[in-house]
Amino acid sequence: MKSFVDQPGVPLVKGALSCDMNRTRLTLSQSRYAPLGSKTEQGQSWQIPVCAKFGYGNATHKQCTLMKDRSATIISDKEGCADFVTLNENGAGYYRFTMDSAAWDNVLLNLDQLNTREVLTVQDSLIAAYRAGEVDSDVVLKGMVAFAKHPEYEVAQGSGALLGFMEDELDADEALAKLTRDMYADRYQANLGKDTVEANLYLPALASNLIERGQDATLRANFAKQGAAYLGLDGAADKTAIASNMLSTALRATMRERGADALEPLLEMVKNGSSFEKGAAIGALGKTTDPAIGDRLRSLALTDTETMTGRQALSLLSVMMGNETQSAQTWEWLKANFEPFVTGRVPDVRKGGLPGLVRGYCSLAERDEVKDFFDANAELIPGYERSLKQVVESIELCAALKQAKGDELTAALEAR
Repeated sequence: MKSFVDQPGVPLVKGALSCDMNRTRLTLSQSRYAPLGSKTEQGQSWQIPVCAKFGYGNATHKQCTLMKDRSATIISDKEGCADFVTLNENGAGYYRFTMDSAAWDNVLLNLDQLNTREVLTVQDSLIAAYRAGEVDSDVVLKGMVAFAKHPEYEVAQGSGALLGFMEDELDADEALAKLTRDMYADRYQANLGKDTVEANLYLPALASNLIERGQDATLRANFAKQGAAYLGLDGAADKTAIASNMLSTALRATMRERGADALEPLLEMVKNGSSFEKGAAIGALGKTTDPAIGDRLRSLALTDTETMTGRQALSLLSVMMGNETQSAQTWEWLKANFEPFVTGRVPDVRKGGLPGLVRGYCSLAERDEVKDFFDANAELIPGYERSLKQVVESIELCAALKQAKGDELTAALEAR
């Protein structure tokens, strides 16, 4: 236990599979997990209880070892060459793992033989290993589709971990749209109109992904129509036009489709709506694609204390920083208006977290620009250091992943 509590980090266990003399051999090695671009120190080792699950047809076999050194071997007691192996039986071990492409493919084809805990560890390990440069892009895409179609909500809702990176950093919009539809279209239709835990929790995310990344114009138009009815853009407002859990998605679609028509009703909702409506309206406004509306919203965030509070103004800018059509303009505006915005609109408790506004940057040049700007304004944002370090690390990790995997991932997307 001391090897886990007396040193930082989490182990990465690598498994190499072979079949000798009609027995499956699993050769293990360990290192400290670190994503590409990380400055994490290496050299640690742990005493790791490793339990693997071997699959043979419709049967499975568990076998364990205590990995005291940097390497260890498990030879299955069961005769035959296993169809698949996962390295964390019942999800009980505190480690991530990785394997070669063929081994990953085999376990992804046999997720139905694993319990939910095991599938969650496979999901976590696959995405983490990819971020560490240990997995090929075509394998991780297969995994994302498999997880998205898994019957357990807990698994499916974590399937889109890399979609944001693909959307922001890859030049493969059509291929990404196809992947998104392959992942989510069937599940959206299967949950539509149902009053279940999954439908209530997951349907908004499914719709949002299909509209924004899946480029489903028909779905966006349907949601925009419902949002317009809710706002009263074409007649009397109908508050029953959209279910409450879908309101944010509908209003964002309405802002994209109706633009200027939706602006004033949404601002009125920010001012006088319920707390839930206010949050949905801020999110919708920040998704505008109109440069003129973007300019007006940034001006309102600075000066209009009657329409929105300082917290709402901060939320609006955060959404706009994550909107690729508004991000660059919002960053330039923030730099030009930083002092009056911080002193006049940002609550003291939020000032130290302002570096967190910077979202989606993925180059070392952008990292340097962000760091220099916030360091130069340190007096305005006491306690900013931790937030800035987190942002800088996020940019560095993104840049490293893009450099190592960007071209490969684009090719894998387009080859599907």
